Amino acid sequence: DRTDIPVRLGQTWLLDELTSNPEKYTVDKFMFSTWSPPAYMKTTNNATSGKIKPESKPDFANYLADFVKQLEAKFNFKVYAISPTNEPNAPFASWSMCNWSQIDLADFIVEHLRPAFTEQGLDTKINYGEHAWWNNGATYVNRGIEHNPEVAQAAQIAAGHGYSTTTKQIAPYTKAEEAGFKIWNTELSHTGDKEVRWVEDGLHWADIFEAYLAKGDVSAIVWWAGARPAYNNEPLI
Repeated sequence: DRTDIPVRLGQTWLLDELTSNPEKYTVDKFMFSTWSPPAYMKTTNNATSGKIKPESKPDFANYLADFVKQLEAKFNFKVYAISPTNEPNAPFASWSMCNWSQIDLADFIVEHLRPAFTEQGLDTKINYGEHAWWNNGATYVNRGIEHNPEVAQAAQIAAGHGYSTTTKQIAPYTKAEEAGFKIWNTELSHTGDKEVRWVEDGLHWADIFEAYLAKGDVSAIVWWAGARPAYNNEPLI
């Protein structure tokens, strides 16, 4: 069943399975990525288009803080980090999304999200960025830091995705590193057909991971357990 409810329940089941069996699984860090604010908080009243309404930013910050507290209480574990957006550069999509400029996102984190977490006693790390394309993501993060340097204290992780990026293009997020951010790649996959050529694919991904770790100064690559069902290699993200 490819409808939304089983997919969401599947993610909840996976979280319960991982956190309730610490002897079986050694996962100790969970990062949650927000694809869109609730539709009623957006300019289009639609989860797959638009921006957040300016007046909804405090409510959205509290919404995310409540999410962290409720999830931690239900599953008796700690949320390591949360991202307030996924691919903020996407102008439109068939999935939930929200447009954020680098300035708006930096200001939201500094003025609303970190204060909401602090008020509720949360030291959850905040992920800034998650641009769809790695090197464009560096520019996105750099401009946000230049606009509002306080984002380096409010958020601890700067991240990008690896789509439309070759190994030769992978470069470090220098300004974010200088500001003290940890650099993560939080999403990459090959969205081609589902045919798996084990040797070729293994060498291909070894080359990509080495480039991000050695050339991009990435300190973590996220295994994305929330990938939606698909008829290509996307679930292998």
